[in-house]
Amino acid sequence: PKAVEIQAQLADKAKAKWDFAFADWSLAQYFTPNGLAVHLTLDVVEKKDVNTRMAFLKDPTETLPDPDGLLAQWRKYEEIALELVETGQLVPDSERCVAFHCPFGHRHAKLKPFEKIFVEGAKKNSKQLFAILKSDKRADMRSAAAFVIPYTKGGKEIVAAMVERVPDNDVVVRNNVLRVLGDIAEFHSEITVPLTPVLKALSYPRVSDRSKALVVVFQLAEHSVAARDVIRKTSIPDLLQMLASKQPDHRELSYGILRKVSGRDFPLDDEKSWKRWYRSVAKDNSITKQ
Repeated sequence: PKAVEIQAQLADKAKAKWDFAFADWSLAQYFTPNGLAVHLTLDVVEKKDVNTRMAFLKDPTETLPDPDGLLAQWRKYEEIALELVETGQLVPDSERCVAFHCPFGHRHAKLKPFEKIFVEGAKKNSKQLFAILKSDKRADMRSAAAFVIPYTKGGKEIVAAMVERVPDNDVVVRNNVLRVLGDIAEFHSEITVPLTPVLKALSYPRVSDRSKALVVVFQLAEHSVAARDVIRKTSIPDLLQMLASKQPDHRELSYGILRKVSGRDFPLDDEKSWKRWYRSVAKDNSITKQ
């Protein structure tokens, strides 16, 4: 608690000193061959950038019931899964499952019973789950609903619901819906994921916003010529900024996207060549598709 208080005080001091509209810490953990790497980042937004970087939806106002206790079951499942990850018994995001998104799967014996609960519960309560994601004022309910909804069968409907909440006012909800969209873009390329709302998230305030948006954009660039064209025409400045980031996933994913949309193979750390390439295409109004 004391460390958290000190972090909050430092963020408040930075916000006041430089007159930021937003300042807060983001903690990101990365699995490496040598163990767990931790990155602590002070995310800030200048007042002049609020309308573009923080154009979030207003908080919903309804209080809806948890259908059949399904979201409470999700939180229990998540708690067990995280304990398994921390003790080395489970690797997250390492398996496919019956849902459109599976952060922990159901192969482990402790997680297997939840598969039936979520599949049957999501089918029975799909309308209620979609309503919670859209309209419940409690962020923890919306964020849990975002992870149970992928157990329903309508891919297009799932995408539409997730995309609508990309600009949610809560960082965890944004994180969860972007994670779902990332898996759909990777494993279900037959389902169209709208690109523009995700591109806006590349400049959202939090490290997690940008990380999850990059995953979606990378997958869309991998599978769609049209997406690569839009990215090249609208989002190169954001990608170049993240190419210089100290966040490993920001750097590597933005590099992968830049290579895909440019057709160039400059080294990751060759900032001058990437900027030179961008200046050359920025002058050309008839950019061809790669």
